[in-house]
Amino acid sequence: MSSLTHLQNGRYAVLKKLGEGGKGVVYKARDTVLNRVVAIKMLKSEVLSEEAYSRVMREAQVVAKLNHPNIVSIHDIGKESEKQFFILEFVDGMSLGGLMGTYREGKCDLQTVLRVSIDVCGALQYAHSQGVLHRDIKPENILITQEGTAKLMDFGLAKALGGTRITRRGMIVGTPAYLPPEQALGKDSDERSDLYSLGATLYHMATGRPPFPGDDPVKVIFSHINDMPMKPSRINPDIDAELERIILKLLKKDPDERYQSAEKLKEALQSIGGAEERLAVTKPGIAVQPTVGLPSPEPIWARPLVDREDELSTLKGRLDGVLRGEGSLVFVTGEAGIGKTRLLMELKAYAKLRGALFLVGNCYKEGAVPYKPWVEIAREYLRRSRPELLYKVAGIYAAEIVKLVPEAASKLSAIPPLPSLGPEEERLRLFEAVTQFFVNASREAPLVLFLDNLQWADPSTMQLLHYLGRSLKQEQMTIVGAYRNLELEEKEALLRCLLDMNRERLFQALPLRRLEVSEVGVMVRQTFGDKVPSKLAKLVYEKSGGNPFFVEEILRSLAEERMVQPGEKGWVAPDVSRIRIPKTVKAVVTQRLQHLDEACRRTLSLVAVVGREFDFQVLKEITGLEEDQLVTHLDRCLMSGLIQERRVPGREIYAFTDNQVRDVLYEGVSTVRKRRYHLQIGQILEKLHAKNLDEHSDELAYHFEEGGNDAKALEYFLKAGDRAMKVLANEESSSHFE
Repeated sequence: MSSLTHLQNGRYAVLKKLGEGGKGVVYKARDTVLNRVVAIKMLKSEVLSEEAYSRVMREAQVVAKLNHPNIVSIHDIGKESEKQFFILEFVDGMSLGGLMGTYREGKCDLQTVLRVSIDVCGALQYAHSQGVLHRDIKPENILITQEGTAKLMDFGLAKALGGTRITRRGMIVGTPAYLPPEQALGKDSDERSDLYSLGATLYHMATGRPPFPGDDPVKVIFSHINDMPMKPSRINPDIDAELERIILKLLKKDPDERYQSAEKLKEALQSIGGAEERLAVTKPGIAVQPTVGLPSPEPIWARPLVDREDELSTLKGRLDGVLRGEGSLVFVTGEAGIGKTRLLMELKAYAKLRGALFLVGNCYKEGAVPYKPWVEIAREYLRRSRPELLYKVAGIYAAEIVKLVPEAASKLSAIPPLPSLGPEEERLRLFEAVTQFFVNASREAPLVLFLDNLQWADPSTMQLLHYLGRSLKQEQMTIVGAYRNLELEEKEALLRCLLDMNRERLFQALPLRRLEVSEVGVMVRQTFGDKVPSKLAKLVYEKSGGNPFFVEEILRSLAEERMVQPGEKGWVAPDVSRIRIPKTVKAVVTQRLQHLDEACRRTLSLVAVVGREFDFQVLKEITGLEEDQLVTHLDRCLMSGLIQERRVPGREIYAFTDNQVRDVLYEGVSTVRKRRYHLQIGQILEKLHAKNLDEHSDELAYHFEEGGNDAKALEYFLKAGDRAMKVLANEESSSHFE
């Protein structure tokens, strides 16, 4: 079974084994005809009789008609090498059973129980309306996607496949631990039978054990028929009282005493302690699974993470601790291009899977905007939250939050005034307000706050981080900061804060090292396939020193220079000995830029002066290009992998894929041209932000200073200083005034 490589004369190319259960083995595969990733469930039993196979086929045909975002679709069914198999929708995630195993004692938090159960209710409500029962609901048949969506699988197949006969009236189908009494007795099942199994699953999620635990299936089945389950609160005293009432009602022996439909159950679950409000900030939308095409003459740039298993495991462990109320602060460190942000994007996917809210704040090299990353994080939380939740989270400090994020005022119905204090007391009150804001938010839904590029953080941002770091230990929140450790000596605010926090033992450091030659080889094979010679990996390693960003830039350069070429079955390197690789990141990025036309290079040089990220409307004004023409330039730059789109609601934002790309472009602009660009950008920003110049004063001061307009720079430095004073950012205010 483990040697399976393909099915149906090569139509399904098996990629890897995903898991194995009592009835079958599941594989990940690629449908080479329809160009999509699928899951193959190969039954362990030998070929069924024609009658049994026809029954399975009829059941599968009924289930195949189901089309719902919370149901795993069936694509095909067939026979191969004396085995039956099903072709299913591939779900990138884990089973509910696997997810439960990541919790302490297997007891899931309330948000997770609600999120999963409400999703499953939606699936059952739809399936039951189509006349289809599941008959085998259990944690292993509920998959959780990377985005946190629950999906039911194996719909209706339990009855089709049959089971152990225990009575003359019928057969037992399903799994003993979650078996409805009527199914155990071989009686007819209906919608309420599925609800019993879901109730047993919820019991397991809430308590860490099924209603009737045990290894003897006969005894377990007997208990389902005759015994009352122990009250969940006796096992988990922290269980929500209303959830306990719902679970016990689902586990009634008499179907007439249970909820009579999935719709009624869903309504009951949604009424628990503002479930809709809780899930509004924890449940992301349904993601569409990307398709994977046939082998083509294109390198694969979207690769799995290489050699960061230990670091990722540490971060996941920190997040698992957050769900148990064990907050933490972690600093991910390393040189430029080592993969700090990339690692945190893996944590972001895991956070979604665990129902945690992942919020990002960035620090920028251009200008010193006080509390910039905290403002970005608060704005994103503001965007996701309903007014009533925001008011609850802000609490008595609403006025302080509005001081930091003025747009919050429009969502807060009443803002109680706070008494005036001395400058230092007001500063501490602001810190306490932000701390309580995030602590309160974490009590509504677990939080992961990611502060990127802290080597450019302003002093006030670091002081607030230090203050907040003291309040994490018993909260459902983790803060992860990333910075370049080689730049510490130049950043007094960061270094001083880190030393103070280290003395208080407030954080864990997670340094990232360079890749070994074997790990660079993995990156090369992931990009070009297995046909390229091993000598290429060694050459790339020698030139890059194992820096992941440098490795990727070299690989892109090799493809663009046609030093590695597409062959019949993948990419090949005709003659490794003739390959010449640039010696520095700057050289390889410069070489790659030469493959863009002059107009695209000019556009990129201009936006490098704007900063790490840039708004489409600003760029349109600065370049003077027609919209269609600018879109064409940006599309070419996106295809080159030098810039990327950022998802910001209501705005079209682009950013350089790495700060080093921007640095190379910026250094390549002559001094005279830089001055002209900065002045032009300042004038355009001044016009675009005429209604709220104060908010952009730091940015305007920076561009006018670099552009040589001292009068304008002075005007906006004074505005920036006043603005910094309003939020008690004393160091930044002093810097601006100086």
